Amino acid sequence: SDYGNWWRVIFSDRVGYVRKSDVQIGFTKSDKYFRADSNVAVYDNRGGGPLKKVGELVKGQVYPRVSDYGNWHRIDFGNFYGYVKKSETSPASGSAIKNENKKYKDQSRTFTALKDVTVYDNTSGKLVPFGKIDKGQRFPIAADYGKWWIILYSDRVGYIKKEEVKVQVKSTDKYFRVFNNLPVYDNRTGSLKKVGELVKGQSYPIHSDYGNWWRVKFGNIYGYVRKSDTGYATKSEIPNLNSVYRNLDRSIISDNKVTVYDNSSGKLVPFGTIEKEQVFPIASDYGNWWRIIYLDRIGYVRKSEVQLSGFRINYSKYNITLEDAAKKQMKVSPQTDVYMNGDLYVRWDAFISLNGTKSGVIDKGWRIRTGPGTNFKTAYMTTSPREVKLIGYARDSKGAKWWKITRDSLPSYLGHWVDAKYEEVLYNMDPDNFIYDDTQIYQFLDLRHYTGIPLSELRELLKNKGKLDGTEQYFRDAAKAARINELYLISHALLETGNGKSVLAMGVPVDKDGKVTRDSNGNIAKTSKTYKVVYNMYGIGAYDKCAIDCGAERAFKEKWFTVKDAIIGGAQFAKNNYIYSGQNTIYKMRWNPAALVTGSPTHQYATDVGWARKQVSYYARFYSSGKYNLIFDIPVYK
Repeated sequence: SDYGNWWRVIFSDRVGYVRKSDVQIGFTKSDKYFRADSNVAVYDNRGGGPLKKVGELVKGQVYPRVSDYGNWHRIDFGNFYGYVKKSETSPASGSAIKNENKKYKDQSRTFTALKDVTVYDNTSGKLVPFGKIDKGQRFPIAADYGKWWIILYSDRVGYIKKEEVKVQVKSTDKYFRVFNNLPVYDNRTGSLKKVGELVKGQSYPIHSDYGNWWRVKFGNIYGYVRKSDTGYATKSEIPNLNSVYRNLDRSIISDNKVTVYDNSSGKLVPFGTIEKEQVFPIASDYGNWWRIIYLDRIGYVRKSEVQLSGFRINYSKYNITLEDAAKKQMKVSPQTDVYMNGDLYVRWDAFISLNGTKSGVIDKGWRIRTGPGTNFKTAYMTTSPREVKLIGYARDSKGAKWWKITRDSLPSYLGHWVDAKYEEVLYNMDPDNFIYDDTQIYQFLDLRHYTGIPLSELRELLKNKGKLDGTEQYFRDAAKAARINELYLISHALLETGNGKSVLAMGVPVDKDGKVTRDSNGNIAKTSKTYKVVYNMYGIGAYDKCAIDCGAERAFKEKWFTVKDAIIGGAQFAKNNYIYSGQNTIYKMRWNPAALVTGSPTHQYATDVGWARKQVSYYARFYSSGKYNLIFDIPVYK
């Protein structure tokens, strides 16, 4: 008979004891159980080749076997038979097994071991290891048990930690678990933007299946999580599922990456994060915390790490004085239109020929000024001989004669621009002149955020605006795709196209080289050389002295052959070259203060000193209601 670590034997009709470790007991085919004499490997023999180790039995534990197999025991090992060497075991009775299965069946769902997984017996109320499953092995589950899976291991009921295995998912699942910190993406713009992160070992509700992704509730939007990085989970794993709270109309904006905590146990347990500068709704106040609903779980974020929505102000510091910054701007001839309400003058000896007092031809290289004298601003410098109309003359302080000429003598695209004075540049560069104005504050609006103004309101804004009329959906799509402010795009386009009626907005015919085609009189027109009509809605590449030709060539290069192409393509240009390259406000697009700290004025969108002021006329109309979450970026000079 058996006697613990000994066998009881009858030796010469006397009762004796021999150490089990000194002998090997033979098995009969009818034996149902065996004991592991040491930690014994379990092998898979299905491949027909070398044996593959798939698990391990624990020394001293007793196991049922399916059948005898020569020098091996055949046992149940998940969905296949495992094999154990008889030589490393001894016969045993089933009485030692307290957890032999009488209740469970394997489900169709399997897990993959993420590491060597220990299998525990829990019948005594204490966890007793009785087996292992090797890393990478697939194994069926039998039932859910909170943070554990119940499995059938050699026909014994075992428990394994959920965090150590990854259970296959199905499209009908309601919950998932993550095994590493896992990004949550926003896909509203058509490109993935990280908005949060789930925490290793945590489980979450699924809103719906989305192909290779899980769609989840992330505040007031849908977030997306890669399905391949998750495993099946059950409701019992989530202690703080929401069934009570609803989102309020108020939201928070995260200062930096913010941790979301579960407090259901009385201890703060991180289960998610919200990325920097994300807008997220709140469910209720909770002292020094905001209670929020995060992937349908109740979470808490510190008030000190967020700001209430409505608006938020950031400050960008620049190591240069405002005065020095303005002086540097003077080197690149900033322009203004505020002086050009008077007459234009050119010196008497600038003419190649005169037709009495009615007209004349000015030679190239002469300055046309805003008054009779070299102390007046330059409105235009001739680059070739130009015919002008004369309307009189005046003399400067030294008595020299200056011819007064008509404004239509200037190129049509030049308008009425002159070099700006230092004082005007200084005024327009000083944030203090604008940040307290309800409209001009929007010069400093961070444009890296789509705000979701209703389409009907955008439609009204573009109504009767030439080629821009009816293009509200294009602007919405462009803003979403570029992840930028939609009102900025519309405001910019309205300004640059003269409310949708400029030459570049109406369409410019070009040849196969992108050059503007003209008729015999030099007017822009379709001719036999016309290859395409191009559109440019943001004035991109439309430099002061070749606005139409240069703007059309740029549109041809970018393949903006429709109004839609120009709106969406131009938005990508603004995104890549300005808004997501450090110039994320209208103010920065115009003045680029970062470049002034160590160098000269570069990469500025316009030469007009009032360009930023003129861009913001529509902003207060929409955003003053307070429904939108806005972030401002104010420059601070030394």
